[in-house]
Amino acid sequence: MRNSAYRPGDTFAAFMRAAALVVAWVGASCAALAATPDGHALPSQDAAVAGAASPALPGPSCAVLSATLDTLLAQAAHCQTNAEFLAQLGYLLNSQGRYTEALDHLERALMLDPGLKGAQIDYAVALAGVGDYASALRLLQGLLADPALPSGLVPVLQLQIEALSVSMNARAALPNKRLQVRGTAGIQVGYATNPLGSPNLSSLILTIPGLPVELPLEGSYLARPGSYGRADASLSMRHDAGADVLYDFFGGVQGFRSVLAESSRSEQAEFAVERIAGTNSLGNGSAKAAFYQGLSIFGLRTAAGVRYQSQIITAGIELPGLTGWQMFSATPAPNCRSRLGIEAFNREMTSNRLLSGLYGGVSAQWRCYPAQGGYWQLGALAGRDHGKQEARPGGDQFQYAARLSRLWLNRQWAPAGLERAGNLLVVAAVTGTQDTTGYSPLLDYGRVRQIRQFNVRAEIQQQLTPHWQLLWGVDWFQQHANLRLFTFANAGPYVALRTAW
Repeated sequence: MRNSAYRPGDTFAAFMRAAALVVAWVGASCAALAATPDGHALPSQDAAVAGAASPALPGPSCAVLSATLDTLLAQAAHCQTNAEFLAQLGYLLNSQGRYTEALDHLERALMLDPGLKGAQIDYAVALAGVGDYASALRLLQGLLADPALPSGLVPVLQLQIEALSVSMNARAALPNKRLQVRGTAGIQVGYATNPLGSPNLSSLILTIPGLPVELPLEGSYLARPGSYGRADASLSMRHDAGADVLYDFFGGVQGFRSVLAESSRSEQAEFAVERIAGTNSLGNGSAKAAFYQGLSIFGLRTAAGVRYQSQIITAGIELPGLTGWQMFSATPAPNCRSRLGIEAFNREMTSNRLLSGLYGGVSAQWRCYPAQGGYWQLGALAGRDHGKQEARPGGDQFQYAARLSRLWLNRQWAPAGLERAGNLLVVAAVTGTQDTTGYSPLLDYGRVRQIRQFNVRAEIQQQLTPHWQLLWGVDWFQQHANLRLFTFANAGPYVALRTAW
């Protein structure tokens, strides 16, 4: 079986097979421009793929020396539990450009034996063959992170990733492209020092003029450690309208609950649509810059009675790759994009309309997906939230936020002995608000409130199968305020299971 080429002692054979695959992939990138309507590449790449080494299946059961595709198809019904047989069948189907059929057999092979490296590469080939370049790219980046991968294959897979980026752009330039749909779902459980976000106060000083009073508070204001659960699901779609115009749609739901209190239960939902004109996905499009406009709707409700909703309008410009701080370069980074825009929010607290407001501000974003794997993302925004009612505590607010995300593949970060730990994601964020008037004369004699929030999250992502991930990490959050009632902290570990399709 071809995956045996990745066993110790056979590195050279693995390198030669992967090199042949790169030749096939480059051919596929060109053939994508002349693809048939069903997404299968024309036979121009068949000879290159078929030239890749493919050792015979071992063992007497479901194994035929130098078996043809027809022979394996005839045996397929009786060999559905043989991972190597299914992987070989998927490989041969790929060589004939029958990518949709290959996907079914390769996915089953990887469910039976997730360690088949050859099948993982062939699965990426099949995904690219049906036009799902994003999944193929993610799978190849996961292979790059595998410490068992021979070092000679690293530059080969990096070349495949670069070829996929080119293919993604070329595909976006084609007419009559089908709707791309992606879905995710996950469940998370964790233990935190203060999952309810309580200020940890037993009493509060009320600054009544001439007579400060200490007000005892009920137990719900004290921080209590405990476990919690969170579940979420989302669906995203992309429609290419042609003429460098893309429409992105997103919908998601999330639920949360802590065992500490029934009132902690909350549900939220979001829907968003965005139009972007003048670009073709990541990297260089046919235009130097693109313009985007978006609309999103968000809603939140809790068992404690909070009801909140917002409508958000965004617009701005998206620029080509920004690497080494070069913008509008003749050769911008193929996997980097930058955005500058404006945002307007209508924030409606229906459970307490006194707290509702209208926000307007500016935003910036930079994201980059290096060829060696992983990604960088940096975002920032700043603006002013205007209270809809003059009596709103604190009046108008100045608000700002910044967020940095960095994903390393395990071979990029793991020390000796932890090579199989998984990919590492680190997220750091800071937000701040400042009122323009005193929040309340009963709190520190009407002091103007200032709030600063800090959040750091570190997460290990272990790829169980091409569609399933095990996540575990630690989350730390702290909110500082010059009014003690608005200060709290929370931290703790969590574990999650996530799937994407």
